[in-house]
This record gives sequence, structure tokens and C-alpha cells, in this order.
Amino acid sequence: MAVDHLMQNYDEQGHYIMKNNNNLVQNEPEDYFIALYNGTDTLCDLSMARQNGLAGLVRTQLRRQPPLIVGPSSDGTPSILVLPPTVTIPSSHLYVANMRVGDTMQRRGIGMTLLSSIKDYVDTLGEDRNIPLVLSVDSDNLGAIQLYEKFGFEYLERNSDWGTMILI
Repeated sequence: MAVDHLMQNYDEQGHYIMKNNNNLVQNEPEDYFIALYNGTDTLCDLSMARQNGLAGLVRTQLRRQPPLIVGPSSDGTPSILVLPPTVTIPSSHLYVANMRVGDTMQRRGIGMTLLSSIKDYVDTLGEDRNIPLVLSVDSDNLGAIQLYEKFGFEYLERNSDWGTMILI
């Protein structure tokens, strides 16, 4: 019963089903890309052992509708604000979320390698192989913004709190 309640928006294949203006919209299951550390860099050995070798992680999902932007409420109250983007985002896109590279592993090309792996994955999607990558990033996350811009992402929208970026 609890599983049924938790999984009420998913079909039997794990697809997320969402109603958008009373139309059913189906997202594909999420895919995760990970980077594992197996080197002998003594600076990183201890921290990597604590993380079971996980150096980086990113989640993606093929989406069939524009994303909702999630962030803290603008008035400072402890709540979450969910808004549709104010710019047009392609209805079919690969949404990139929650990218994380371990602190001791940053500036070593891991983020770039994860993004390259995602781009290679998109090339295997058949009819969806030309879809854009879309992500949201906090405006104060300068390292991530530099990485995304270096990879070729461009801003679709940005404000003082966050931005939406796209790679076509």
C-alpha cells in the first residue's frame, strides 16, 4: 500500500506520468551517470575511500514537456517555489540535474567527462538524438556555470537566484 502511494505518478515501466492541462505527459525513467575514482593520488585516497570511489554523479531525464523551475521562495520563508520558465523551452529535451563532483576531485575534468558522456548518450537516442540538453543552475555556483559555458551551454533565462541553460 505504501509503495502504491509513493509510486502513484509512475506507470509499470517506471515512466513518470504528469497531468499538464488535463493532458497526460510521460517522462522517461531517470538515467544516472557516475564517475568512479580508482587512482593512486594520495591527496584523494582517503576522501575517495569514504565515498566508495564516487568522484562525480549527474542525473538526466528525457522529458516531453517544459521543465518546472524549483527553488527557494523569494520572500525567505522556508518553502519551495515551483514556477514554469518564463522563456520557451523545447517540449522534448534531456534535463540534466543534480550534477555533483567531489570537492577533492574538482578541476580535474570529471564534470566535463560526465557532460561528454551525456552528450554521447543523446546521440544514441534514435529519433530523440538531436534534442537539446537543459539544466538549471544557482547563480552563485560560479564553478558550475564556468563548466557549463565551456561545454557550450548558453543561458535561456537568468535572474539573481538561478539560471536556465541550454545546449543545442
